[in-house]
Amino acid sequence: MGSSEQLNLVKDLKKLNAVQESEKQRISECLLDFLGSALLGTRLDIGKRVIQEYRNTPHHLAFILAYLAELTEYSHGHHREAGHVGSTTLPVALALASTENLEHVDYTYASMVGYEAVCRFGESIMPDLKIRLGANATGFTGTVGAAAVASEIYDFNVDEMNMAIGLAAYLTPFNPQAGYTTGAHGFETSIAVINGIKAVQLARMLSENQIDSTPHILDVYYKTIKGTEPFNAFNPPAKQSAAIYDLYFKPYPSCRATHGVIEATQKFMSNKNVSLGDIKYVQILTTENAVNLTGTLPEKEKLSYIDRQFSMPYLASAVLHGYAIEEVVFHATSEMDRAIMNFAEEKVRIAIQKSNKSDERFGATVQVWFENGEVEVSNIPFPFGSVQAPMSLDDLTEKFIKVGEKTIGKETDLWVEDIIKLNWNSISERVNNFIIEF
Repeated sequence: MGSSEQLNLVKDLKKLNAVQESEKQRISECLLDFLGSALLGTRLDIGKRVIQEYRNTPHHLAFILAYLAELTEYSHGHHREAGHVGSTTLPVALALASTENLEHVDYTYASMVGYEAVCRFGESIMPDLKIRLGANATGFTGTVGAAAVASEIYDFNVDEMNMAIGLAAYLTPFNPQAGYTTGAHGFETSIAVINGIKAVQLARMLSENQIDSTPHILDVYYKTIKGTEPFNAFNPPAKQSAAIYDLYFKPYPSCRATHGVIEATQKFMSNKNVSLGDIKYVQILTTENAVNLTGTLPEKEKLSYIDRQFSMPYLASAVLHGYAIEEVVFHATSEMDRAIMNFAEEKVRIAIQKSNKSDERFGATVQVWFENGEVEVSNIPFPFGSVQAPMSLDDLTEKFIKVGEKTIGKETDLWVEDIIKLNWNSISERVNNFIIEF
């Protein structure tokens, strides 16, 4: 990304129209989904440790919320692979609403600006980023989204936002490690959010001549990846809708590449009474992308929840055993794991199903072959929650309530009311009080 391309992006961000009613609802849906995912993260041991360790640090709400949501693999993302975009934008708006005494700030609009920035950036460099360098888009591009949100909240002009986003890109937490080593990319995402806020603070100091500017600061970020050339970034289609309408949401806390298989298997189970002993084998047909991401079984005896979230054959076997996904992902016993793994190893087969439609890259067909020669077929071209089969506001409210009842109890309805109405100061106060008192 050169400085001229970046400047064009910033100018586009500054030209976004005032928030329409449909866009307000969309941000409400994103908040319900993101905060529900973060609340689920508080029930995990690592989530509890993150809260205890970081709740007294600067911008703690931004760091903690991003981490919690990423831990669960339950939050929404961009349809064309820009990562879990809510995890790097909404924590900034909530954190600054909680700590900054700013009047007349439109946090909804600022969030939209952040979504637009991080989605365009992520879309432009994925899947090259993953293929060439093994990095995840959420953390890598998250600094830009976080900086865009904070820049809008602080009412930066074009030059100031341009500087902030350039600094943010330079500070990106490049991390080619496997997700399980960083808590499903939770740590690098939290660092991205904090670095985005710091980039805005640094840009403000530069614009006020409190420190000397570094020459060509907008062009140097790619040099942190030595030996590579910068990506060909920011060539969006001539006409495109706002990024917030190009999102997928998750009905299950697992990698979305597993969702077509989960749903197809559940569909089969709902239509037929099945005894596992009657099944000869199960053939899963899905796309190359889905197979590459999640098509193998974990190669270890003691599984973590992240191992389960990223294994298509494991989750298909779990559904055939009658388990709910959330239950088995987070609470499977060693005996449950052993039974699920043994069945998957013996009877679940994975094959790539070619498709000419890029939008079907996470669809799946499940064929169940029985010992008596019968065959049952279940197909899901577009998993529930995808752009083509969207979750509604009611669906996302139900998803939030399901988590909220087990974490915030009687406060759940009050949280939902504030989120639907986009009462940012009240939402941030509720979230902060929950974290501080946790």
